[in-house]
Amino acid sequence: MILYHFTCTEHLPSILKNGLNRGEVTFDFAQRPMNGVWLTSLDTPKVQGLGDGLLRPLTEAERKIMGIPPDAPTCYFPDKHAVRIKVVIKSSDRLLKPWAKWGRRHATAQTFDTMNSTAPNWRNSYIYFGTITPDKFLEVITPHRPQGSGEMAEAA
Repeated sequence: MILYHFTCTEHLPSILKNGLNRGEVTFDFAQRPMNGVWLTSLDTPKVQGLGDGLLRPLTEAERKIMGIPPDAPTCYFPDKHAVRIKVVIKSSDRLLKPWAKWGRRHATAQTFDTMNSTAPNWRNSYIYFGTITPDKFLEVITPHRPQGSGEMAEAA
């Protein structure tokens, strides 16, 4: 099955070396998230609940929550729309779980509903509870996107 993972350019060197092996899978807002790699069957990040894809500085409130001192240099959220990794995983792989099915069983009702309301195409989402090694990557696209664009640009 063909799936996609979206990430920022800052994470790409580690991903190319070690594979896709990290991600936060929230099942209960009161507990620390589990580790799992988020994937989607959709090839665009615009609809995945990854934010707006625009590089923006953290607000003062966000800096405070993250423990960043007020006098620290400006910090930014990474652009999780910047890189698209196309992977192939067997649908029979026991480490691959459809979010709709897994989330209903393992997430609290409030967490499941809240997460689904922030990702309009959550039914296309999957979680991989393991490492997707680079040999499973079909392509890695780091397109140039005009500022403000939410779509992936054509690969050069």
